[in-house]
Amino acid sequence: APLRAIPNAEADRPSIWTLLVSAAPLPLDRRFREAAAGESVPVNVRLYYSLHLMKTGRVSDAIHQADLGLREDPLNMLLRINRATYLAGAGRDDDAVQAYREVLDLNPSMVLAQFNLAGWHASIGEWDVARRLCEAAYTVAPLPRVTGLLAGLLHRGGETSRAAELLL
Repeated sequence: APLRAIPNAEADRPSIWTLLVSAAPLPLDRRFREAAAGESVPVNVRLYYSLHLMKTGRVSDAIHQADLGLREDPLNMLLRINRATYLAGAGRDDDAVQAYREVLDLNPSMVLAQFNLAGWHASIGEWDVARRLCEAAYTVAPLPRVTGLLAGLLHRGGETSRAAELLL
């Protein structure tokens, strides 16, 4: 059975959270518009909605939702990283790189920003920059994808023994 709407304090209509998580057979976009029609949208709702928009190929809408969310919470690192990823998905590489650098200015040990920026630098042949960023990410969190990229960068740079050790 669908969740019952909990009226908000201002009107006899469901809250944005209730509408977004209800099992009602409404498309998510329509539920979002209805829920946002008269109340402030929490930043995390914008975050999840922007992910939905990106997943459905509406990149410019995803960027817009991320921008709106960052006006409310400019230090939301996950939203900042997602926005940078959306910019990259839109082919706006310069903007994406700038957005990742802004994340790292705010939090130099943000692994996802380091990793994504390292991958971008590797894709354009800036191997030393890519390796430095990947080394920093690995130091914070030696996740499998970080380890794999670092091993590849080390191998490419001639450090085959260290690359092999990482992959053991």
